[in-house]
Amino acid sequence: MSSSSDNNNSKLKAVERKVRMAELALRGVICGLGLLSALLVATDSQVRNIFSVEKKARFTDMKALVFLVVVNGMAAGYSLIQGFRCVISMMRGSVLLSKPLAWAIFSCDQVMAYVLLAAVAAAAQTAVLGEFGQTELQWMKICNLYGKFCNQIGEGLVSAFLVGLSMECLSCISAFNLFRLYDKEELYKLRCLSNTEPFLGARAWEEFTAGYSLMASRVQFDNCNEVGVFSKLTNAYCLVAFGGSEKFYSVYEAELADVIPVIKTSIAGNRTVGRLCAGNKKGLLLPHNTTDQELQHLRNSLPDRVVVQRIDEPLCALGNCISCNDHVALAHADLDKETEELITDVLGVEVFRESIAGNILVGSYCTFSNRGGLVHPHVSIEDLDELSTLLQVPLVAGTVNRGSSLIAAGITVNDWTAFCGSDTTATELSVIERVFRLREDQPNSILDDMRKPLIDSHH
Repeated sequence: MSSSSDNNNSKLKAVERKVRMAELALRGVICGLGLLSALLVATDSQVRNIFSVEKKARFTDMKALVFLVVVNGMAAGYSLIQGFRCVISMMRGSVLLSKPLAWAIFSCDQVMAYVLLAAVAAAAQTAVLGEFGQTELQWMKICNLYGKFCNQIGEGLVSAFLVGLSMECLSCISAFNLFRLYDKEELYKLRCLSNTEPFLGARAWEEFTAGYSLMASRVQFDNCNEVGVFSKLTNAYCLVAFGGSEKFYSVYEAELADVIPVIKTSIAGNRTVGRLCAGNKKGLLLPHNTTDQELQHLRNSLPDRVVVQRIDEPLCALGNCISCNDHVALAHADLDKETEELITDVLGVEVFRESIAGNILVGSYCTFSNRGGLVHPHVSIEDLDELSTLLQVPLVAGTVNRGSSLIAAGITVNDWTAFCGSDTTATELSVIERVFRLREDQPNSILDDMRKPLIDSHH
């Protein structure tokens, strides 16, 4: 236990060191460029004789330039102070663990970033008017008279713009420093702060987040995020398509192999196994064009208690037409009556012919387990309540894969884990883990509950 704790501390300090180096470098850039910008603008002047009258252009003639000088001076001074703090913490080898201090740094960095960008925007507008004038208001092109003055102001503006960009990047690092101090189980949500990863490096991020397990995994099938198209997951087995990368298969194996079989297969010669079949822990329904070899392979590979049935149904994409858990199924309104009876007999469920947000392909626009479900984002509150009552599980209207409403194409789920497309955002993952209650039980305890009826019936 002690060695594990020491290992975690060393990893944390290694990441902290990289963060501090990135932060120190950015604060150095901001300090140098901020001071340069302030000096370029503040020291700029040019004298011209206009009709024997001497006129001197100064930065104080334009309020926006005064604001720019003040803000860049503040940014340089603030970054110098924060730079000293970084150096001291690096020398001491200390880790930022104080939430109030992290909040203060984060808030100051955010305010400074916004004020800098506002100052640059105001000064840039003034510079444009000086360069091009405004004929409608009879404003002259000042830069035609004071060319040297305008050129130096332009150099100061470029420096100030780079200061603003650096401050934005720095605010991402301070956000990372703050939010990593919160609940470890919520740490994966920091993934949405993707701008922090380039400063840490992908490997450093992986080292830092190692040990914080997710109940929902993100994966791709040959660069495709529609993982529900190429896999079918139940409480008793998992089907995955032939021909994908070994990485795709290994993600399923690592999560499931100790609990349920993971079977590589095709259906009707196609890799879209998730859209062509429907099943639960009791059975598996296959379309009529499933080959004899595929049927035999699945019967040999699946647990003995799982009934495998090939059915004669014109709508052969059964996964798009049927959505089910271990107790109830939603079905396409146009399925044959014989198909409905087979769903009841093979899967042991009660069947309801429904639509989801006006879509009859219920298997595409919703997915649900015995613990919860996710449906099309446009389902009304009334319909959501009605479906939830019908299925006897809590439902949430949401999306996967960064806003996709094709729910079942982007996710496959059972009672303890889920696999989503790699485009699924941290917010979407949070909703998925909450609605499917993936963190409440471990797979072994769920399987024990599933086995009890089988043991009782055997005795």
